Amino acid sequence: MRNKTVLFIDDEESVLHALERSLLDEPYQCIFTSDPNIALDILDSLFVDMVVVDIRMPDLDGLTLLNQVRSSHPRIKQAVLSGHEIVSQGQSKHPYATRTITFDEGKELHMLAKPWNAQKLKALIRETLDIETVVCVCQPES
Repeated sequence: MRNKTVLFIDDEESVLHALERSLLDEPYQCIFTSDPNIALDILDSLFVDMVVVDIRMPDLDGLTLLNQVRSSHPRIKQAVLSGHEIVSQGQSKHPYATRTITFDEGKELHMLAKPWNAQKLKALIRETLDIETVVCVCQPES
């Protein structure tokens, strides 16, 4: 089975480094870029399962980027990790997301607020990618 791949796009290098540190032990490959245009090139050249984007970025904002991803790569799952509010709707019914938007085609976009809870981010990504969480119960040797 092929490893899943998640592409993270955020213009703040410090955020990307923090994400990289917090996701080291996850069972999927992580790719990080601060440039949305490079992200589009990556999506055209690699098999990516999910993108996680910031909303406010110079040159190309996150929502515009997500619209481009949705039209050129509709199978790719999407999430937002941002310190900026983009909707004024009520709380998400999803246990790990701060907000959820449902588009006309029935796709959902989950949003997490910065600063993020690493466990909720990991759980959201695993659930979105259909990766089971493995729990190891170790018995002491007798």
